[in-house]
Amino acid sequence: MALEECLKQVPDLVITDVMMPEMNGMELCKHLKSDLATSHIPVIMLTASADTETMTSGLQTGADVYLTKPFETPRLMAYIDSLLENRRRIRAAYSSEISRPVALGHSEEPTVEEENLSLDGRFVARLHLLIHEQLSDSDFKVESLADQMNLSSRQFLRKVEALTGEIPSILLRRIRLE
Repeated sequence: MALEECLKQVPDLVITDVMMPEMNGMELCKHLKSDLATSHIPVIMLTASADTETMTSGLQTGADVYLTKPFETPRLMAYIDSLLENRRRIRAAYSSEISRPVALGHSEEPTVEEENLSLDGRFVARLHLLIHEQLSDSDFKVESLADQMNLSSRQFLRKVEALTGEIPSILLRRIRLE
């Protein structure tokens, strides 16, 4: 249910317990971090298990924070604030980067630089490339861009807004004006 809700709502942050019915928190985190539509969402994983092996596994699934119980609420709030602030910084960086001239190649094989990018970084780089390739086409619309990015219009809107702070139509318009 948590995974379905995350895919439907695309929240700003997910807090999960490792122990959950049906799908544990590590599986949830792994699904979220490997799906293009949700890979940008910070995940805080809570657990009663403080052993190094479990903590390492949790972090390797992509959790941004691994917090053992019992924990103090101010500490959790500090992590939440920090993760959301980092997300804002990343959004600002991606937003300013997307209007620069394209630096990625056109080949099917990724370059070393492209391979070193995160899933979100590759998404923004591909978005950047597609927008700049279509700048002269006045009929090019956001729906076409979403199709080329292999996302539904709704997922595309949420992903672009989460990563750049702008909805796709405004982003496209801004880049055309620049």
